[in-house]
Amino acid sequence: MSPSMSGPVLVLFAASALAAFAIPFLRGRVFAKMSWLPGWGWAKSFAAVLLPFLLLIAAGQFAHLQAAGSLRWFALAAALPFLLSRLSMPAPLNGVILLALTVVWTRCLPEAATAPVCFAAVAGLAVWKTAEHLLLSSGPTLEDLLPPLIWLVGLNWLQSAMPATAQASREGLLLGTLAVVLVMRLLQTPFLGVDKLFVKRIVLASSGGLFVLLIIMKLLVAPDLSRLAVLAGGGVFLSYLFQSLHKEEAADYGAVEAVTVLVLIGIFTLVATRLFGTFGLVVLAPTMLLSGRAGFAHAAALFWVARILVQSFVLSYVPNVTGINLTHAYTSAALYAGLLAAMLASLALRDLTDRRWLTAVFLAAGSLSPLAGDYFLHEEPTASFLVAAAVGAVLCAVLAPAMYRQSIPGHESVLLLAVQMVAFALLGNELISLGNQGTAADKLVVLAAGAACLFVLTGLLYFAFSRSAAEPVEVPGD
Repeated sequence: MSPSMSGPVLVLFAASALAAFAIPFLRGRVFAKMSWLPGWGWAKSFAAVLLPFLLLIAAGQFAHLQAAGSLRWFALAAALPFLLSRLSMPAPLNGVILLALTVVWTRCLPEAATAPVCFAAVAGLAVWKTAEHLLLSSGPTLEDLLPPLIWLVGLNWLQSAMPATAQASREGLLLGTLAVVLVMRLLQTPFLGVDKLFVKRIVLASSGGLFVLLIIMKLLVAPDLSRLAVLAGGGVFLSYLFQSLHKEEAADYGAVEAVTVLVLIGIFTLVATRLFGTFGLVVLAPTMLLSGRAGFAHAAALFWVARILVQSFVLSYVPNVTGINLTHAYTSAALYAGLLAAMLASLALRDLTDRRWLTAVFLAAGSLSPLAGDYFLHEEPTASFLVAAAVGAVLCAVLAPAMYRQSIPGHESVLLLAVQMVAFALLGNELISLGNQGTAADKLVVLAAGAACLFVLTGLLYFAFSRSAAEPVEVPGD
């Protein structure tokens, strides 16, 4: 356990998490509204979602893949939040519980933040939330997913990319920033009324940056990190700015708002990475949790999470010191494939009305395409595909209301697809060396076997989804 994490910062986080859960729980009398959502339909639908992934990861044992040993963590990361969501508690409270459990897990089990355990947990969370958005829920939200996801991805980056001497202070800064955000979510409500000149929001953003600075200077005693307090304060203000740009009705969206959001995301991504490297995104992502609804802020947070994961892939498996070389033919072609995947996912969300098929397409594409890239392509084209998929996903998620002129609930699932793709690419990283060592004949055999399995699975799904009208299939949440 890191020295800083066993001291004041961990105590601060524990107190913040307790307050962030207990105060809304008691003030809103949530305990009186809690009830277990009835019906076996929920459980059967989620079991049908989870089973193919368990079989897929278990199949890795035949190839002696290390990822196969993380099967239980994938299942736990997917099943636990699903069961928690059945208690009909507000999503922000579920997010606090999941964040606290994730922090305890990574502190008690040090290897939990290292590959492939971490990536299995990230993949499990992404699969659960994709199923929630597309199949199981009528009210898509990311408030329960983002807190544990940000902690897991940020901690893994720190432990894999930072020198041992720098890990403790930076882990403390990440946890301290999460604690500040949890407290600010409790305090900000009275100040978010009429504020045409953004005076209140500027004061809140300045206060957030000051709180982070106090943690850096007084609890972590790491003055070299003090500039990151400015970035955190800027992130808080950006979150409020996104809230003001968010429109409830799709008809209210215009190209100006969408382009403004994309420009802001791009500017903050550039500034954070240029000044502080990928760790800048690790600090920036938690500030988006101040937004209390799905929208631009949550889309930005998911994009930065995906970008951190992509950087982990590049750092670990792309041999070029300078990163991805786009002059290679396969690498540049993979950019088109990644952008096309994001656009097709967006179109599927708009046009595919059967949510069972929609869920099957998203989950299959999010898991099989990166694994195929690991095995059949070199590591650079795979990384290029993942970068383009993440960028294309945030473009589609933000521009969709302006382009389609209609509301598409759960359109953030395009970004969930990107996160899922990178998580499975990292989880199946050993396929890269197997593919590099395999002959053309070996790859043809694997391709034929994969195509046959996919054909059989599609047939089974068609048979299951095409039951007669006399025996309709109930989809929970309809």
